[in-house]
Amino acid sequence: MARRRSSGRPKPSAHEEVLTIDRLAVSGAGMAGDISVPFTLPGEKVQAAVKQRAAEPLEILTTSAQREAPLCQHFGMPGEGCGGCFHQHLGLANSLVLKRDNLIAAVKAAGLTPPEITVHQSPLKSRRRASLTMIRTGKGWQFGFNRWHSHQLVPMLECHILAPELFAFAQGMSKAANTFFPNSAKKAGLSLTLTDEGIDAEITHIAEDEFDLSAREGLAALAAEHGIARLAIAGVPQYQSRPAVMHLDGVPVALPPSNFLQATKDGQTFLTDEVIKGAGDAPRVADLFSGLGTFALPLSRRAGVLAVDSDGPAMASLTTAVRTHGRRVDTMTRDLFDLPLTPAELEGFDAVVMDPPRAGAEAQARELARSNVPVVVSVSCLTKSFARDAAILSGAYELVSLALLDQFVFSSHMEMAGIFRLKTGGLR
Repeated sequence: MARRRSSGRPKPSAHEEVLTIDRLAVSGAGMAGDISVPFTLPGEKVQAAVKQRAAEPLEILTTSAQREAPLCQHFGMPGEGCGGCFHQHLGLANSLVLKRDNLIAAVKAAGLTPPEITVHQSPLKSRRRASLTMIRTGKGWQFGFNRWHSHQLVPMLECHILAPELFAFAQGMSKAANTFFPNSAKKAGLSLTLTDEGIDAEITHIAEDEFDLSAREGLAALAAEHGIARLAIAGVPQYQSRPAVMHLDGVPVALPPSNFLQATKDGQTFLTDEVIKGAGDAPRVADLFSGLGTFALPLSRRAGVLAVDSDGPAMASLTTAVRTHGRRVDTMTRDLFDLPLTPAELEGFDAVVMDPPRAGAEAQARELARSNVPVVVSVSCLTKSFARDAAILSGAYELVSLALLDQFVFSSHMEMAGIFRLKTGGLR
């Protein structure tokens, strides 16, 4: 690789050094001893600008045979490439192996024996939600992701992770912005979700009252042209052709603005299958951190379900859906971080499913470890919090099944689902 220019970031004490990469960190960055060198692979020799325990690669002197050519023209070294991907030089297969190894290491470090891991990797161009940045430039408005570890935008000409519908609409919006965005605006956000009824879009970081009537009408016309479901500006609805709906186990559930949704449709299916496998024939299930009912509704086909979450709009949507379609789901709005369900409240449940945010469910895991619930299915989007909660459960439960979902391909992020069964001689 030809020597590259420095990114221009200030490095007051940096010095150049040739480093040999000996392993990959959890993030996928190459490691030379205790120095992190992003975008490098084991066995490579790298000329790098080193500052303390971080280095910026300037030139790869010896290239690993495992290095793959990036799919996207925007992928590149620090200060050059888009920050949406970090593993393209690893390739899909090796990136998945890294994530699997990281999950095994985290479970072992928590004192548990990992069972055989079931893995699933979402296909390219399947991401159905994204938060993009838009900026005004000398060439007009442009959109994309920020550079790696930077606030500087990389104008996006192609993308191998976003669903094509989202990319096409973002292109249309960036062109329309030249006509309809207020002259005073220099930067905006564009939040996109691909629902089952079309795209749910929101323009952020510009107040709705900064757009005049003709601009709002023009943006509504753009939305109609692209056949999207809903458009809002800073939370204020501007256009809706039909409700933004997700069909969960065949039940249409209205999607509140800015609500959580699994990043890929196939990823959601994979996790749902793991949850149903774990719950088995349990007649009574508690679905904690339930959101819109991604798991509660499929579970309700053969079980009575209590769905609990602190998200009021999500709970309202789920409540309306289950009442309309006669599903056996009761809902409860409750902050499980501050008020986890106690063993007394969990009495009578045959299985518990929990899918908390990145922080995990430490308080709830402690209550479950004191309960007599036969089965716990723990779904997580962060390895560290999953392992911590698993260690808490391990006093009373055995980890019998483990699954890994790679729906954020070319990144270090992953989802996991563990099935825990009450040990012989447990409380029940």
